[in-house]
Formats: sequence, C-alpha cells, structure tokens
Amino acid sequence: VRIDNDKVKFIDDFSDDTFIQTWGDTVKLKYCTFVLKQNPDVPPVKDPNLPLGLKIAPFGATYVSYSEGLLTFLSAENTTSMDITLDASVPQKGEDFVNHLVHLYVQRHIDANNAVADSTISFINERIDGVARELSAAEVRVQGVLTSGSITDINEMGKSLIGESSEASKSLQAQQDKMKAVELV
Repeated sequence: VRIDNDKVKFIDDFSDDTFIQTWGDTVKLKYCTFVLKQNPDVPPVKDPNLPLGLKIAPFGATYVSYSEGLLTFLSAENTTSMDITLDASVPQKGEDFVNHLVHLYVQRHIDANNAVADSTISFINERIDGVARELSAAEVRVQGVLTSGSITDINEMGKSLIGESSEASKSLQAQQDKMKAVELV
C-alpha cells in the first residue's frame, strides 16, 4: 500500500493486481469487501513512495490467530465476572476486538432470554385462548340446557320455591290453629 494524499494505491505481491482507491471507497475484492477509512489518530504519510503493509488473511487463519492470543478466566472463586486478555500487537485494536466480543456475548444472552420470554408468552396466550374456548363451550351447553325446557331460569325457580314455601308455611299454621281450637273444645 502506498498513500498519496487522498489516493491509496494497492499492490499485490502475489499477483499483478494493482489498483487505486480514495478514502471512503468500498473496496470489493474476490475474497473480501471493506471500506477504506483514514485513521484520524495517525499522522498523514508524507512520502507517497513509502510502502505500508496490509495483510488480508482468510477467516480460519484469523480465527486461530485471535483465539491463540485470547485468555479468559474467572476473576475470583464463586463469581460471575471474568477477566479477558488478548495479546495484540496494536493495543487499541485488541481492546476494540475484546469489546466487540463482549458485546456479541451480551447480545447473544439477551437474544436467548428474549426467545425464552417469547416462548413463555406464546404458551400463556395459547392457554388463555384454550380456556376461553372451553368457557365459551360450557356457556353454550348451559344455555342449551336452560332453553331446552328441562330447567327454567334458576332465579325464577328460586322465587317460585320461596313462594311455595311461604304458602306451605301459611297452610301449616292454619292447620295448627285448627288443632289448637279442637283441643280447647
């Protein structure tokens, strides 16, 4: 890579491929795609002939390289916190990598909890729908029995029974009064 103001020249050591891009361009190669960004913390290159290195490695090799330098261990016994260290030649890059890794871990945990919550909500909603259907069916059966004529309205039946009980009480009282009258004679 050689940088000349806003132009970046790529030269592939293993092929005859050479191309020039501008900062902010999206570079699409047969094995990767990336956006070319200038690091504001790095001073601009003064010499356009100064060669800079760029290595694009396959995913598997990159994975092995990072996993070999990554160490995780519990901070203390009986704790849920852990220490994470990464051996990186560029400390900021290593810190960014670990932060992103932690972010992915937290997001995966949130997604798993959301999946459990969604499953629970779905189960509860299905049960509520089932109970509602059962109650509706029971109401239809009760209404059918009431309208079939074999049982009249329970409130009306209660009033009727109370009325009959009152009539029976009056008749019983009348009979008792007659018996007392006969006993007195």
